[in-house]
Amino acid sequence: MFLNTTKLAEQYLLQAHSDIVKGDFVGAKAKAKTAIKLNPRYFEAHNTLGACLSMDKDFVGAKAKAKTAIKLNPRYFEAHNTLGACLSMDKDFVGALACFDASLKIQPNQIEANFNRVTALEMLGERLNLKPLDPKSMSAFGNETMGCAIFVREDSNND
Repeated sequence: MFLNTTKLAEQYLLQAHSDIVKGDFVGAKAKAKTAIKLNPRYFEAHNTLGACLSMDKDFVGAKAKAKTAIKLNPRYFEAHNTLGACLSMDKDFVGALACFDASLKIQPNQIEANFNRVTALEMLGERLNLKPLDPKSMSAFGNETMGCAIFVREDSNND
């Protein structure tokens, strides 16, 4: 039975995801690359390869693959997360926040993007010499502050 290249590419990507779960990023990269060769417009394969490259700390390659996935499908929120994670590793927290915000605009209730966004805010706050606002002092705001990081300057009085 003959499989068209799109279906074959999907099978390779499923195998790549299986390899990722097993921690075999070398195998996952090879399978994602094969999926891309079979279907160069397969945005999920580009993003999966980007995620694998980021595990190898090849953030330049990972960012390129995530950007390709976004170019192929701007509404693919996972690619925005991958790109944001790579930008965070490069300490470009402003760029990372833009990626996480784009991802959350597409898929608002993502745990991963929300967590990554708060982490990037915290890292940006440290870089700007800010400290987190005491959560007790935010009680007047109610639950609207859940998942938010609010910072004040280190030299300000937080009483």
